[in-house]
Amino acid sequence: MAREVLKLWSGPDALLKALRPYVGSHELEIQVAEPGSLEERITLLTGLIDSIRQQWQEQREQVIEQTDGRVSRYTGNNYAKWLGVIDLWAASNQRTLSVPKELFKFSASTLVQKLKKGQPSPTLEIFDVIERLESLPRTLADVLFAEALVEVRERFKRGKERLHQRTFDDLLTGLDQGLVAEGGEALARQILNLYPVALIDEFQDTDPLQYRIFSRIYSAQEPLGLFMIGDPKQAIYAFRGADIFTYIQARREVTDHFTLGTNYRSTRSMVETVNLLFDEAEQRSERGAFIFNRDISFSAVNAADKSAPLRLDDELYPSLNFSYYDDGEEINLETYRDVMAKACAREIGSLLQAGLEGRARINQQALKPKDIAILVRSKHEAALVRQELRKLNIPSVYLSERDSVFETRLASELLLLLQAVLSCENETRIRSALATRLLGVSADELERFRTDEALWDHEMQRFAHYRWQWERFGILVMLRRLIFERELAARLLGLEGGERDLTDLLHLGELLQQAQITQEGAHALLRWFETQLQRPNQEHKDQQLRLESERELLKVVTIHKSKGLEYPLVFAPFVCAVRSKAPKETLYHREQQILLELNASDEAKELAEQERLAEELRLLYVALTRAACACWIGVAPSRDLKIKKPVVTILCFTEAVSGICYSMVRYEISRGWSGLCMSWPISIPRSR
Repeated sequence: MAREVLKLWSGPDALLKALRPYVGSHELEIQVAEPGSLEERITLLTGLIDSIRQQWQEQREQVIEQTDGRVSRYTGNNYAKWLGVIDLWAASNQRTLSVPKELFKFSASTLVQKLKKGQPSPTLEIFDVIERLESLPRTLADVLFAEALVEVRERFKRGKERLHQRTFDDLLTGLDQGLVAEGGEALARQILNLYPVALIDEFQDTDPLQYRIFSRIYSAQEPLGLFMIGDPKQAIYAFRGADIFTYIQARREVTDHFTLGTNYRSTRSMVETVNLLFDEAEQRSERGAFIFNRDISFSAVNAADKSAPLRLDDELYPSLNFSYYDDGEEINLETYRDVMAKACAREIGSLLQAGLEGRARINQQALKPKDIAILVRSKHEAALVRQELRKLNIPSVYLSERDSVFETRLASELLLLLQAVLSCENETRIRSALATRLLGVSADELERFRTDEALWDHEMQRFAHYRWQWERFGILVMLRRLIFERELAARLLGLEGGERDLTDLLHLGELLQQAQITQEGAHALLRWFETQLQRPNQEHKDQQLRLESERELLKVVTIHKSKGLEYPLVFAPFVCAVRSKAPKETLYHREQQILLELNASDEAKELAEQERLAEELRLLYVALTRAACACWIGVAPSRDLKIKKPVVTILCFTEAVSGICYSMVRYEISRGWSGLCMSWPISIPRSR
């Protein structure tokens, strides 16, 4: 059993990482195939496998007699290879749930299906046993996951009770239970007396538990009011537990709907462009622009026209710009990202140069880096585009929502430094610390330390002094002294990405100083620091990366972080680079039920893929609507994206950003509408 479990998860930490997103999801129902317990599953599977092995060895000749030549294609070299593979497996003593795929060529239904006309049906019991084994999930993943989730939730609950702690989820769960328990109606009336009117903002990000609470409190009684305010097209927080299907349920149950029909953020041209894209998609797709067309539809909005457009050389810069790459072949996602990062940086460089020359202006003000935001999905995408910006000497700052300072390279290097300080008699650890980018000792200097004994003794004394300062005055004092003595600030700021490193170093120093209050001694503090690096908490606000500069730089922002914000110019170079691999767990909805399958059926996979696609389209909508003046999008023909070369067309995302249906809306260039533009291909000079 241990061997099978280790095939699924490398250890407790890996299992916990898989469980963590679902620990607080009490509405979740895990779909487990029968048999539904760990012991029953492994007993049944091992029993069937042992039986097949034994019967194969005993009845091998009879198997050949009933299949060789009697079943189509069960003859010749391939047939002999199948038998050889199964012979080796049956003779082995390895205890495993893995079986050769060739075995299932001898299942009863397969043999009957391929049986030659006029031949008698195979009658051996082993064929039925193989059929039974094929029908079962040959894994412990679903049952172990389900049992582990129950166990982790129970231990988490007991731990909180022991420490007399309650989380925000506990407060919600307690209120939900209280409203249905004895005295629940009185509790609801008391809340109503305190708050006869409730306004819930960002309601598209709610979950079933929260909606159930408000529904019970604000029932049909008068006088009271419940106002649920939200835009389902901007529901992009499923990874945090937000449930768009709760919004859909609420919308169906509420009779009065009101819509805000005016955009006060964007220029008229930008608003009309987005209207055109999604109106066209709404009309062309049976499922609507956002898949769930019955409940999430697109309605064109008006423009307040309070924003000034971007002008380039006294002409209006197009509201929507597609940069299309085509070298004659479909490309993979890695190439797509690389090409679009370069194209994005080049276009930004061109615009900023025009701003310096006074040719690019917004409301008579020269275009500046602070006017531009690049929207990405991940740290990896941010790193790609920032690397290209640095090549053009364009400084930028990366704003992410969930990255922990304990996940940075600087944190790992600081750990090496602190280990060297506390083990100042250990020459190997000191050399490791000196060789980091943080301390920046070159290979030549390290060689000098090896050959110059006096110089090395002096260096070891410095580390001993750092240890004395740490134990006497605290870790932050020691770190600041080290930064001053070794002139780390000046050296780091002279390196690429050094501003980020210096910010992280000071941030980590503050966190260590805070933790020092609760830790007994320097060694305990070091152990605490090691634990944080192993298990960073991205939800803890104190750990989240800080802005490395207060300067008004170009911003690289995750799409999730950008929600609710606005930028004059938005660049979305990687909107087509959606997740290409399906997750191990299949999470989907059926009516109002949230289901999780580890051994997913084809139907479950299809429903989960539909929900994933719908969220990708909402991400695209959020990205486009952050722009006040103009938006730039990068697309390319890809094996994954299924995008084909356009002729004189404008690309319109109907049902997919990637990997699903993709359509193109023809737009006659002769009509001269300036709202849209195609720059195609990016390998030649732009033409608008």
